[in-house]
Amino acid sequence: MQIHTLFIIAIMIFLQALIAPADCSLTPDWTVKIVGDDLLLLPENEPVAIAGNGSIIAGAVDTSIIGISRAGTILWNHPRKDSCKKIILSYDGSRTVLVSKNNTLVYLDDTGHPLWSRILPDSISQIAMSRDDDSVFTGGEAIWPGTGGNISRYLRNGTLQWNYQAPAMITDLAVSDGAGFVAAGGVRGAGTMDQPDKDLFFLDGDGRVLWSTGTGGDNCVAIDQQGTSIAVGVKGRNMIRLYNHEGTVLFSVPVSADITDVAISPDGDYLFAGLAQPVNGEEFPRIICLNRKGSLVWKYPVNPGMPGASFIRKIDIAKTTPVIVAGSSSGNVSLLGFNGTVIGNYNTGTWIEDIGISDDGTAVAVRIPDSVIRISQKNPAENVTGKQDQDNSNFPIQPKKSPAIHEPPAAPSGKTAPVPVTIPIIALGLLSIALLWRKDG
Repeated sequence: MQIHTLFIIAIMIFLQALIAPADCSLTPDWTVKIVGDDLLLLPENEPVAIAGNGSIIAGAVDTSIIGISRAGTILWNHPRKDSCKKIILSYDGSRTVLVSKNNTLVYLDDTGHPLWSRILPDSISQIAMSRDDDSVFTGGEAIWPGTGGNISRYLRNGTLQWNYQAPAMITDLAVSDGAGFVAAGGVRGAGTMDQPDKDLFFLDGDGRVLWSTGTGGDNCVAIDQQGTSIAVGVKGRNMIRLYNHEGTVLFSVPVSADITDVAISPDGDYLFAGLAQPVNGEEFPRIICLNRKGSLVWKYPVNPGMPGASFIRKIDIAKTTPVIVAGSSSGNVSLLGFNGTVIGNYNTGTWIEDIGISDDGTAVAVRIPDSVIRISQKNPAENVTGKQDQDNSNFPIQPKKSPAIHEPPAAPSGKTAPVPVTIPIIALGLLSIALLWRKDG
């Protein structure tokens, strides 16, 4: 009888291990510690960027820019006289572009050596790079307040190809594949008197304005690969909109919290938005996913890692696999599938200043006040399958609770969910217990 009892206990322990929740934590590959003046100040949002192929990470360190290899080795160091506002990398990591806080645009080679630099007539808020020819797009506010802003394109040799003088301050910029189209978001009231209501602009790759409109807010923008769908988060008005190539509004959805960032899937089928607190009285900031009808597909609460109000600082999207990454002001890094699957989470223990993801979703770069961090997953999308759509017409006032609002964590990359094997093993265990009990009886 004692042997049979021990056997039953062993089966129960085995089954308990099988049905235990999966560990969805992410583990950094490396952390490069940085000692800088910004540690003594409030968050300065020092930028970081990762190459599309994941080969190199570039990060700002006070008045220097460093290039870091996959293995965490510092490859080069480009010193500056002033700090850096934005960094972008070419797909293969051979070109780095930065804009400094004195509005100097600098184009570096693969050793960190400057090929050219330009002092710009704007306070630059955003830069973007064409994947095809490594040309650079800039957007910002004119030095003289109230005179609007500029959207410009520079060729890889530093030549200014074109410039559009916008009637509003440009606060965000997004470029489609092939640099075929440019979406630019601005702020109403900062423009010239002849076009006071224009704050959203859509241009072709040659600088021609195809359409412009006004939203009445501060617009963050994202564009799909073909340039046929433009996602817009209207800050201040708490509105998420989807425009098509002709400028038609496909939907306009109100949310009950400020919008901090937007992203769109490469095919334009899904929109992602980062929100600040509160969301319908909920405690945590949210990442939400909408379909092309404006219906809620899923929402995910980002658990704050430090006390006080927090918000989604940035969302970045992989180009060739259905994966997004989000970083919160509370230090949480969340890797999610387009269908809401939770691939993994990692908390840095402090605020996240910037975040980026490689094209295939296998590598993430994170900038925190004292470090640059790399996190990688071999197959981040292996558990990201299927599409889930739910018509929640009354979102966000009272979102319906349904299986389509996907929140529970899934098994991380490289691990298999235990559910398919649990049922037959439980049945086998129960059968064994029954037989042993009958034999004892």
